[in-house]
Amino acid sequence: MSKHTLGPWEIRRPAHITWNGPTGAFEIYAGDKLICQRPWAEGNPQAIKEHEANASLIAAAPDLLGACEEAIALIEGWDSGATEADVRRVMGLLNTAIAKAKGEG
Repeated sequence: MSKHTLGPWEIRRPAHITWNGPTGAFEIYAGDKLICQRPWAEGNPQAIKEHEANASLIAAAPDLLGACEEAIALIEGWDSGATEADVRRVMGLLNTAIAKAKGEG
């Protein structure tokens, strides 16, 4: 199985581009590497908000994966002496990843 590009991924909103008429795009980058581009058409604010929300979810993918892996490791190791501090740390990772996915982080 091939591996994904390591995070963090971030959203960049470049200047207008031309793609079947006047549009813009939300671009997701890992450093200088373009991961994907989510174009949107001018004049439709609701569609732009939806595309931005989709871009936020895409950009949060590595964070969500990492947080879920940490949560699984914590749950699997519960009998091995996981502490309240471990739980708080993993909850922080999960909450941060979820906020990023929602465009709040």
